[in-house]
Amino acid sequence: MFAAYSDGLCNAYQSQYEKCRLSALGTEKPVLLPLAADCGAEYGLVLPPYYQPTTRQGIIDFFKEIAAGSKLGIMIYDNPLATGVELEPDLIYELAQVDNIVALKDTSDMIHTCQVLAKTRTLDKE
Repeated sequence: MFAAYSDGLCNAYQSQYEKCRLSALGTEKPVLLPLAADCGAEYGLVLPPYYQPTTRQGIIDFFKEIAAGSKLGIMIYDNPLATGVELEPDLIYELAQVDNIVALKDTSDMIHTCQVLAKTRTLDKE
């Protein structure tokens, strides 16, 4: 399902590849995640903060705040080429233990992906 937001209305469209596509910057009021949930989405794909420099703890706090306030399962999107922020395997391991963080989309190189898999393979989030 694809969800679009315009003029205060939520319109949902079927798509073979997507549950929902909405985007916003910031965490002040993550209004798009509840909207996406109401439109039928199951997961929210969330990039780390990249528009304003932050610390490792800032990234952890960012994802904890998003995860705690969302009805959707949160999928971390590690896309360092687009954001300039690389999430190290140790950081991803720590974030993977946060309630409501359910998956990772890792677009880093294969070495990074293998390191993340090695770190997180014993975690069971069922």
